[in-house]
Parts: sequence; C-alpha cells; structure tokens
Amino acid sequence: MGIDLSAAVLAFAQRAAKGCERVRFVQADAQVFPFEPASFDAAFSRFGVMFFADPTAAFINIRRSLRPNGRLAFVCWRALEENPLDILPLRAASAHLPPQPAHDPDAPGPFAFANPDRVRGILERAGFGRSRSLPVTSRLEAATSIRCWRFVRGSELWARFFGKIPSSGPRRCRQCDPRLRHTMDLMGSG
Repeated sequence: MGIDLSAAVLAFAQRAAKGCERVRFVQADAQVFPFEPASFDAAFSRFGVMFFADPTAAFINIRRSLRPNGRLAFVCWRALEENPLDILPLRAASAHLPPQPAHDPDAPGPFAFANPDRVRGILERAGFGRSRSLPVTSRLEAATSIRCWRFVRGSELWARFFGKIPSSGPRRCRQCDPRLRHTMDLMGSG
C-alpha cells in the first residue's frame, strides 16, 4: 500500500507502479489512517515522517499495522546547516529578506527529525524496539541553475522565503546577490 496526503505524489507513484497489480494507493494521512492491524511486514517513508503533527501518535499507528518483528525505515533530512541545497540559498538571500522568525526544530517540517536522539525517543515512545540512525550524504544534481531554482522555489521551506523577494524569477533573484548566483551555479551546472 502506498499512502500520501498529496494527490500529485500518488499520481506519480501510480505511474511508476504501472503493471504492479498488488500495489494500491490511498490518499490519506498515515498518522490517523485505520490500517488493518498486523497487516504489513515493513513500513517505509521517504521524506514524509517529519511532517506529522504528532509523530509519536503517527508511529504508534504505523507500528500497529506491522506484523510481529515488522520493520520501519525512513529517510529524512539532517539539520538545515548540513543541507547545502537549503542553507546556501538561504544564506545568500538573507540580506534581501526581512528578519525571519526563529525556527522551532521540533515543529513539523523538513528538519523536524534532524536530531537523532529526538527521533529515537519518539520511536521508543511509539513502541519500537531497537532503532539506529545512519547519516547518508548524497549529491543532488541539477542540470542547470534555472532547474535548481525551480526545485528550490517549489519547496515548502523556500516558498516562504523566496516568495518575499520582489520579482523573484531565477535571473532576477540571482542578480540580488553574487553569493546566490554562485550558490545556484554550484548546485547546477551554470
């Protein structure tokens, strides 16, 4: 079963799973979805679990859906400072933005699970036994800085920042500050 709040994500998944009759997709919130108890061998999330309003309740719900000895695995962002795709444009654009409110590291959002000790505590409270955290570093490649801009601009985190720059198309924004152009070029190929 594939479950997501986003119809667009589910449509993409359905296209990718074409020909796999045993897979079904549901548009719902995994935090409260009434999964059949002990019905899955494993649960996996790719950049989704950090957005749960109540992560402990969400993982309790997911754990109930797992068979005995079922496994949970997920991928989530490390700290903002460890993510060049996010921190470099933010630093470059910050001179052109009004002061931003302090970020609550535990609030639902891209970096809510950056602290492995916090995640371990959530999983323990949800009834998961042993857990481990493995930092993984990979390179995100964008064909061009324009394509990179579109990716960054489309993210939830950046909509609130870059949306505040007047006429913030990629060329215009890259002119705001040479550091931003350099950053965009580092993340793309020019």
